Amino acid sequence: MTLGKKLREIRLRKKMSLQDVATLGGFMRPVLWKIEQGKSAPRPETMKQILRGLGILPDSREWEELHALWGAARTGNSVKVETLAENMAVVQVKNGREAKAFLAKLTALSDDDFDAIRKAVARPAVLSAIHVLHAVFERKG
Repeated sequence: MTLGKKLREIRLRKKMSLQDVATLGGFMRPVLWKIEQGKSAPRPETMKQILRGLGILPDSREWEELHALWGAARTGNSVKVETLAENMAVVQVKNGREAKAFLAKLTALSDDDFDAIRKAVARPAVLSAIHVLHAVFERKG
């Protein structure tokens, strides 16, 4: 699914018009129409305004899904890669179970997907984490 289709699906499920979302988000209605039609991709500030207009809170499942679709639209990476890259950028490991589940997802990646994640994540701290995870995988293999 594309970002535009997902935004439209959420908007219609919430019984909101383009104008409703634009008014609540503080942007012009044609901006959302173009995004929903796949004619443009939103800038970071516009994406925040759209999420605000739709009433989608950070850390919600919808926010994470839309953020992954948005990243995929901007970078050309797969949604799978963008989702995992985002998780690596924001995950705060609270206990060993979360870390184990996260590592299990990463170990299932192909080398191409792993390299795509490395390219998708630009923050130095996250890149360091990727190198550490890569070293862990090398030891496991």
